[in-house]
Parts: sequence; structure tokens; C-alpha cells
Amino acid sequence: MSFNLSSIENLLPLLMMFGALVVMLACLQRRLEAIRSRRADVYSRDMYLRSPGESTLNRIDRATSEFLTYGIAVAVVPLILLLTYLAYVSFARAPQGWLEFAYLVCLTMGFLLYGVNKLRRLRLKTKRLRMIYAGLQSVALEINQLLASGHHVYHDFPSGRFYIDHIIVGPTGVFTVQSRIPSGFLRAPALQDRRVSVVGNELITDQTADTRTIPNTVFHASWLANWLLTDTGDAVNVQPLLTLPGWAVDTIDDQAVIGVDPARIGSVVRTTCVHPLSAESIHRLCAALETKYRRERREKTRP
Repeated sequence: MSFNLSSIENLLPLLMMFGALVVMLACLQRRLEAIRSRRADVYSRDMYLRSPGESTLNRIDRATSEFLTYGIAVAVVPLILLLTYLAYVSFARAPQGWLEFAYLVCLTMGFLLYGVNKLRRLRLKTKRLRMIYAGLQSVALEINQLLASGHHVYHDFPSGRFYIDHIIVGPTGVFTVQSRIPSGFLRAPALQDRRVSVVGNELITDQTADTRTIPNTVFHASWLANWLLTDTGDAVNVQPLLTLPGWAVDTIDDQAVIGVDPARIGSVVRTTCVHPLSAESIHRLCAALETKYRRERREKTRP
């Protein structure tokens, strides 16, 4: 079996362009993996507690870095493919046919379509995360007013798999506050139309319905109660609260979750006696929560 050198030379530009694309995609993938596995910044190594929405802010940072990486790739990859083709044409002995040029066009258009679509999705993701982060900050400002009345407030509590937006510990008991706006609610209508009705475990608006928020809110409170029981030995009832910044939530009756506007969280916590706690119990529970923060921070910043 003999090799036809002329046919191999004709395929050489195709192989060069394909090889250049593979190398650049490998570099892109390596960069994306480095972004997604990025650890906490060194400056936060000694910060034991977390700021409101810190995990969401980290997701915004990663999404922004991915957007910039894909933007550079969309600008550079087609240019390198074109330069690879022109370099071969300039130094090749035989004239080039239409096959190499068509292959170049297909490679370039395919990558541009993928890259532009990825940039559009990352832009929408970043916009959605920024809205969620703004809502978390506004709710945290309302909750922090409870500090003056002897309550303890913790934000962005890490569980290892998810983050609890806010935790309130006080004489009336332990509360978790879920303040993340569902994705379907981010395309907000006019301000006067932002009302949410509760039907069973669903949040329903005029445009969409959400079936995950209420079960997640109940699960977070249940997980925290089990964790406190395991860590401290105290069987504490944890009351989940649900608030959607910018939306009016109808009162959730006869259910485990209490729906409340951000401005009314303080009054609900002071008047709702879930599980009365003594000063010793509050101190023990808060010590366990803060130890969890320190342990999580130390693991995140470990070299």
C-alpha cells in the first residue's frame, strides 16, 4: 500500500487549522477550569463570618471572568485560524482549492456561533446574579436592625452543599430567611403588578409559577435544625421565613413557611415564639454557628 504524498499535502492545511483549533480550545478549557476552581481570596483568610450574599458575589466574579475569557477567545480564535490558513497558502507550492477555504469558514462560523451564544448566556446569568445579590443586600440591611435588640444575625451560612441566606438567633428561637428571587421572577413586570400568590408549595404570578423555592426554604430550616442537634445536642425548632425583595408575598397560612416582606422581618421575629431560648442556649448555638464559619473559611483558604 503506497501513500499519495500529493493528497497528504492537500490535507495539510485542514490538519493545521484543526490542530490550531484543538490547541486553543484546550487552553480555553484549562482557563475555565482554573476560574471555576478558584479559592477564596487571601485577604479574607482571617474573616470568620461571611458577608451577605458572599457566595453569590463569588459566582458573579466567576461569571464575569468566564465572560471575559470567552470574549477574548471569540476575538482571537477566528483570527488565528485565518492566519494559519494564510501562512500555509503563502508558503505552499501547489495552488489551494475551495475545500480548505470552505473548511476554514465552517470552523470559524461554528466557533463564532457557539462563542456568541455562550457570551449571551453568561451576560444574562451575570445580570440575574446581580439582581439576586442586590436583593440579598437589601434584606440583610433590614435583618441587621435586630442586632440592637439582642438578636444574633448570620449571613450566607455554609452547609457544604448550599448556603443559607440568613440565620437569626434570639430569645424567640432560630429563624432562617430565604431571600433569593426565583429565576422566573427576574423578568419583573411593572412595580404595581409584582405580587406572588401561594398555592400549596407553589409561588404563582401572572406570568410564571415556581415550585422549588418553598421546598428549598423548608429543607434549609430542617437541615439547620438537624445540624444544630448533631453539633450541640439541642433539639431546636427552626422557623423558615420567605421573602422576595421587590415582590409582595401573600401571607402563607397553615404552612411551615412564613411569607413576609423584608421590612416586616424584624417584627415577625420578635412576635413569633418558635422555640424560647435561654441566654446559655443562645450562646451555645451561636458558638456552634461561628465555629462552622471558621472551619469553612479555613478549608476554603487552605493552600
